[in-house]
Amino acid sequence: MQNRLTIIKYLLPLALLYSCSSRRQQTPATGTAQQAAYQLLLTQKSYTDSAWGYIIENNNRRIIQQFTIPALPGNKPFDNKQQAATIGSLVLTKLNNGERPTISITELQNAGIINTYNDKP
Repeated sequence: MQNRLTIIKYLLPLALLYSCSSRRQQTPATGTAQQAAYQLLLTQKSYTDSAWGYIIENNNRRIIQQFTIPALPGNKPFDNKQQAATIGSLVLTKLNNGERPTISITELQNAGIINTYNDKP
């Protein structure tokens, strides 16, 4: 009986060590996690409102809902579907590249959403 306890005492830690090391080998060599499935949806705020916005979902879970132009003070809505699509696509690209989904004034200007800080095209 003593021999069995001694064998179990040494084999159990070895078995645990082996099982942990075999799991480690199953992860990708680059160490990167599998990218989540982000999806961009364009929508109007309401049927009576002409303001457009975008929603970004991750595996059918809403993570961003944006009906106003980001980076601008106040609550200025997107003027049309194309504006919402342009900025929504930029945010989606950033998420897929592992970047923060923030938008700057410069990015709004480069996308043609605004000309100057308080001016729209």
